[in-house]
Amino acid sequence: MARVHTRLPTRDPGGPGRSQLRCALRHLPRQNGVNGTVDRYEIYLSADGHTWGQALASGRFGNTGQGEKWVPLPETGARFVRFVALSEINDGPWTFRSRDQHR
Repeated sequence: MARVHTRLPTRDPGGPGRSQLRCALRHLPRQNGVNGTVDRYEIYLSADGHTWGQALASGRFGNTGQGEKWVPLPETGARFVRFVALSEINDGPWTFRSRDQHR
């Protein structure tokens, strides 16, 4: 399951009492096995759901267990997220993800 959080107020170390927006995608790997677990990924954001441009985040989850993974994203006005699985941890031809839930 992947969740996108777009308004997570945090303290700004530059000034007491100030807040700033943080963006991140939270990914929860498959919980009932490892087949299909995403290894390498790319994340795209879009304002209209049609124009995507270049990946704004990419990386590798690796075989680091079944805990949540957080991927920081730049602050944008995007309304749409595209998560692209590029590989699976066992080099399988498939990946597994639950339906996204957004906040």
